[in-house]
Order: sequence, then structure tokens, then C-alpha cells
Amino acid sequence: MTATQDDLFTGDSNAGSVGSTALFGNSRKSPKQSAILAALRDKPEITLSEAVQLIGGNLYCNAEKHVGVTLSNMVKRGMIERVKPGVFCLPNDKIHP
Repeated sequence: MTATQDDLFTGDSNAGSVGSTALFGNSRKSPKQSAILAALRDKPEITLSEAVQLIGGNLYCNAEKHVGVTLSNMVKRGMIERVKPGVFCLPNDKIHP
């Protein structure tokens, strides 16, 4: 049985499993966002400086600012949560129990 997006959010027990696509809707993730989410599947938290090393590298003059914007947008979209300034985690372990 294939679940609709409405079934997933209304709690229909016959709707099937809830995966990351269902949690984040049909929105597409950028490669940078995917890399951050993959890192968070391996460990519980990621810091801004770790994210800069992961996706910022030498691509930007002010990599910390640009990576911070990416992280902030992910928080706004509900993809990650801000634990405290500069530290991020997956939202309430919804992706993997």
C-alpha cells in the first residue's frame, strides 16, 4: 500500500513507513544539505566548524558565513534543529530511531 503525504501527517497506521522524503515533503535537498544530513546520521551532532570543513572548504571567501546560511535554512525547513549556537542535530530522531 502506498501512503499519501496526508496519510503520513495524519497518523494513519496503515499508511506505511515514514522516511526522510515524507518528513521533508517533496522538496529537494542540495548536495550540501545531503552531506550534512549524512554526517548527522553517523553522529548525533555537528558543529558549524565541522560543517565548514565538510561542505565549505576553500569554496568561499567567508565559508563560515555561507555554511551558516545553509544550516540556518535547514533549521527553518525543519531538516535539522539548532541545539545551541553553532551546534546542530537531527530533529527529535525522526529520521532514524
